[in-house]
Amino acid sequence: MKNLFSTNKPLNKLINNILQNYGHPIAVGGCVRDSILHIPCHDIDIEIYNLHPTKLISILNNIGSINLIGKQFSIFKTTIHTNNDQQTFDISLPRIDNKTSAGHKGFLSIYKSTLTFREASIRRDFTINSIGYDLKFKRFIDPYNGIKNIKYNILKHTSISFKEDPLRILRACQFAARFQFKIHHKTLQICKLIKKELFTISTERIFEEFKKIILSPNPSIGLSLLKETNAIILFPELKLLITNYSNKYLWNHLLSTTNHITHVIYKYNIPHKEALTLLLGAICHFLYKQQIPCTKNNIINKIHDNTIYLNTTTSFLKRIGAPYKIIHDIIMLTQYYRLPHDIYHSYTQISNKTLHYLCMKIPIKRLYYISKINMVAHKVQQNTNNHILSSWFLIKVIKQLINKNLLFPIIIGKHLIIINMKPGKQMGSLLKQLFTSQLYGNFYHLIDSLIWLQKELLKN
Repeated sequence: MKNLFSTNKPLNKLINNILQNYGHPIAVGGCVRDSILHIPCHDIDIEIYNLHPTKLISILNNIGSINLIGKQFSIFKTTIHTNNDQQTFDISLPRIDNKTSAGHKGFLSIYKSTLTFREASIRRDFTINSIGYDLKFKRFIDPYNGIKNIKYNILKHTSISFKEDPLRILRACQFAARFQFKIHHKTLQICKLIKKELFTISTERIFEEFKKIILSPNPSIGLSLLKETNAIILFPELKLLITNYSNKYLWNHLLSTTNHITHVIYKYNIPHKEALTLLLGAICHFLYKQQIPCTKNNIINKIHDNTIYLNTTTSFLKRIGAPYKIIHDIIMLTQYYRLPHDIYHSYTQISNKTLHYLCMKIPIKRLYYISKINMVAHKVQQNTNNHILSSWFLIKVIKQLINKNLLFPIIIGKHLIIINMKPGKQMGSLLKQLFTSQLYGNFYHLIDSLIWLQKELLKN
């Protein structure tokens, strides 16, 4: 912890100015917890004692630019500049939270200058988040044994006030998944008692916590805890997987699949947005499987739009607050999670036109990732070689398509400008038509594509 702060010039500038004005800065929250866990710390939160808000604002204005996040919370987002560096910190004053109404937002925060660190940190959710690091005396302050709980991988509530905020149930699930901690039995009991207030949480916050669960190193832990804490009531579509007696293995299969996907994500360093799409796509695929039992239909039937599952998938994604821009990708992906298996067993039926059509539906890299996920899953399950071969076959096909440049437009705007076509809607429409024809295998080289274009223009 000491090394983290000693090399941070903007932070040292802030600390020195606070100390010169007789304030007492203490690092709090996630940055302290993460430093103990040896996790890179990006956001630093600091609580300032022994300074009046007016004096603190004056100091912060002198050394940087500040933005009051909320007067109610006494939090100042402050950007400190040095010669070659700058950093933004969340600076707060000690406060208590009074419950005023039901729900996650039903609190009134009150600043109190006389609060000790122990008194101020009792409002925090878990003991691992109630640890402070004294920036004046260079030592940890741990009134609720958070360091001990980190040592033994225990997630425990700081105080009985934990029950006042239903969002903390979802936070418990995501912290347990991210750090692979076990929830303390008393904390688990409290979670089960406050499930009625879960429906007061906004979809935005639900999505943020759900996203952290499935993007964690072990998403099956967080998903299992949604069931154990009764928070699964927020996700009725997922609850149906648990209660599906016609296929009692669906839920456990989903848990293992999310872990397989995470393995591939970490191994191939898949970007965050793509990782989220793959994981949500897998979950929705299981919702799809629940409604449509697996059959041995040929691959050509499988790659055409199937609307049976759309209502459940869409309602689930909207319920968890998934951004609209990724919902379409996830719905499309849901139908194709079994493609590596199906392609191998139906390869004699697959034409170039079918493959090209498929590539128009799903980005080629996404198909590649799905095939890798299938390989990992089936190796773990020690199934027959056919499953591994199916993924191998798809990877081979993808590489061939990439090598032939079939997935990139042969004709682009500059080629049409040469033949005196002006940029605009007409050109854009023609380029789309050309690329579709290319994917359908009507031409593979520039000369052939220009000949095809000439014939089309003569028709018109």
